[in-house]
Amino acid sequence: MKNQPKPTYDPKDYWHVVFARYGSGIPSILPRALMLMPYTVGIALLDHYNLMGDGDIVFDAIQAPFTVLLGMLIAIRIGDAFRKWNEADDLMQQMHKSTRTAIGKMVAYLPPLTGGPEDEQLTAAVLEVRRLLVLGCILVKNKIYQDKSDLQECVECGLLKEAERKLLMKSVATIADGLTGDGKKDRFPSQNRLAFAFQEAHKVNSRLQRTGLAYNIPHTFIAVENSITQCSDLYEQFEHLQNTPIPLPYAQLVRLIALIFLLSLPVAMVAKLSWLVLPLSLTANLVYFLTDVCAAEMEAPFGRDPNDVQVEKMVRRIDKHTASQVFLYTGKPVTNFNLFPDSRTSAKTGYAEQKNIPVSVTANVSDKVSRRVSSAADKIEKTGALGSEVGSVIKSIAGTQHDDVMRERAMRLYAPSAGDLLILEQKVRHPPVPPLPSHPPLPPPSPALTLTLTIALALALDPSPQPEP
Repeated sequence: MKNQPKPTYDPKDYWHVVFARYGSGIPSILPRALMLMPYTVGIALLDHYNLMGDGDIVFDAIQAPFTVLLGMLIAIRIGDAFRKWNEADDLMQQMHKSTRTAIGKMVAYLPPLTGGPEDEQLTAAVLEVRRLLVLGCILVKNKIYQDKSDLQECVECGLLKEAERKLLMKSVATIADGLTGDGKKDRFPSQNRLAFAFQEAHKVNSRLQRTGLAYNIPHTFIAVENSITQCSDLYEQFEHLQNTPIPLPYAQLVRLIALIFLLSLPVAMVAKLSWLVLPLSLTANLVYFLTDVCAAEMEAPFGRDPNDVQVEKMVRRIDKHTASQVFLYTGKPVTNFNLFPDSRTSAKTGYAEQKNIPVSVTANVSDKVSRRVSSAADKIEKTGALGSEVGSVIKSIAGTQHDDVMRERAMRLYAPSAGDLLILEQKVRHPPVPPLPSHPPLPPPSPALTLTLTIALALALDPSPQPEP
C-alpha cells in the first residue's frame, strides 16, 4: 500500500503560495474561464462598431442585484464547505485518538508481564486487538474512498488472515428464505466489513475478562470496551459526512447567479473600458470559478486529490503509534504493518547518496536550470528586505522550492524501509537495489613516494630531540 505525497507549503511564504502549481485549482478552471472569452470579445466588437446600447441601464437593472446576491451566497457556501472539510479532519483526529486510547487503556489495565506462562497469552491478545483496530481503520478508508478491494493487500501485509478474507469475500452470510423471500443468497456485505474488525476486537477483549487473565476490576474492562466502541461509532459519522452533499438546488442557484454575473459584466463595463474589458472579464472568470472549485473541493473532503484530508497518512500514523504503545508493554520491538510507506527513509541522506549511485531522475537539463535559478535567487535574498522578496518571487515562479522536495524524494527511492524489506522477503514485487558500480583498482605507489613516506613516518615517531639547524 503506497501513499501519494501531499503538497506542503509554508503559509508565511506569500509568493510561493501565489505561484504554486501542485495542488493549485487554477489549471483546472483555466479552460472554463477561457471558454467565456469569445463572448466577451464579441461584446467588445459590437461596442467598437457602436452597435451596443446604453450599458449603464443594463448595469443598474441587471448586474447590481446579482452582484450583492452572488457575494452573499458565495460567502455562505465557502463557510459551509470549510466547516465540512474541518469536520472531516476532526473525524480523522478522533479516529487516531480513539485507537490510541483503546490500546493505551488496555496495556495499562492488563497485569504486567512477569515471565510466567500467561505472558504469551496477554501479549497475543494485545497484538490481536491492535491488528483488528488497524484493520478497522483500513476498512473505513476503503469505504470512504469507495475502493472495491478484494482485501488481498491486507492479507499480504499481515492485517487480515486468509481464513478471514474468505469469510468476508466468499462465504454466504444471509439467505432470503423467509415467508416472502426468494431464496437469494448474499455474501457478507462489503459496506459492513469494518463491523467484523471491531466485533472481533470486542471478542478478544471480553475473552480476557471471562478467562480471568485480566480486568479483575469491572470498570477497567468497561473502559476498554467503550474505547473500542468509540472507534466503530466514527464510521457512521464518516459515512454521513461523505454521503450528504449540499442540496442540488442550492448548488445550482449559486452557479447560475455566478454565470449571469459573469455574462453581464462585459456588457455593463464595455462602454467605459472598451477593449480593457477583456482582461477584466478574464480576471473575474478566474476569481469566481476558482472560488467555486475551492468550495467544491472542501465539500468532498475524502479522496486522493492533493487538498483532500490525508486519510492514508493518518492510518499510517495509527499503525505506528499503536505499535509503539504495545512496545511499552512488552518491552520488545513490535512489528508494524508499514501501511502506505513514503518512498524515503528517516536518514538525512538516502541509499543513492550514501553509495554514490547516479539517479537518472535528477540528471536532466531542467534540474540543472532549477539549481542555477535557486542559487541565484538565494544570493538575491541575502541583499536585504527588497532582495528577499525578489528572490522569493524568482524561486516561486521557477518552482525550485517544490523541486527541491521532489529531488530529495527521488534521491531516496532506492532506500526501502524496514517494513518494505519484510514484504520483499515474502513476495518480490519491486526490482532489487542496483549493484554498486565497480571501480578499477588504484595503481600501486611509486618507490620514491614509498621511501619518502617511510622516512617521514620514522621521523615523526622518533622521540629523540632533533638538532637545531
